[in-house]
Amino acid sequence: MIWQLRRCCIIDTHAEYTDELLRNIENKKDKMIKIAQTYGLTARETLKYSQELDELITKYQYMQEY
Repeated sequence: MIWQLRRCCIIDTHAEYTDELLRNIENKKDKMIKIAQTYGLTARETLKYSQELDELITKYQYMQEY
């Protein structure tokens, strides 16, 4: 019974983390697009957001494997 409770909490935590990660990805993508429209695709700020977005996507893909 304790294992079932812990397992449930782990799954809920994983799902919550995944949902939060998806929200962060969408927010970062929206910000990156706005910055790119304003300053251009090669602007330092655009590249910074792009790299941060890549990191979030990599984390999300990793979470999907487990």
